[in-house]
Amino acid sequence: MNQFNKWQIAQANQRRANAKALLNKGLNQSQVAVRMGISRQRLSQLLSIGKHRARKTLTKNIDLGKISPATEFNCKDCGQPATEYDHRDYTQRLKVDPVCHACHISRGKKRGSFLKRGNGEGKRNGRRAK
Repeated sequence: MNQFNKWQIAQANQRRANAKALLNKGLNQSQVAVRMGISRQRLSQLLSIGKHRARKTLTKNIDLGKISPATEFNCKDCGQPATEYDHRDYTQRLKVDPVCHACHISRGKKRGSFLKRGNGEGKRNGRRAK
């Protein structure tokens, strides 16, 4: 690893720490992103670096042909054609389950992965929770 990469990692760690401190002060993600001068998507990536790396690794392996696309499998939960992969543990980047979209959403609800925004309403992926 060269000096520039080490510097980039240090900068990202500092920005992550700053973002967490602002969130702990009671600001919501939109307010933190504006204050830091970055998009909400970039803020989300900074805060969930393990998730981002797991998705990137999976996509790269699919593109290289090392892993078949999820559409070639049936959903692990209901047996319908799968449309996407679900990471149960982001530290195990290539351990994924092929699932349909409906089952993927229901798995997220079971895990309690709804995000709380500043207005107190539960949201997931930028959409209102049903």
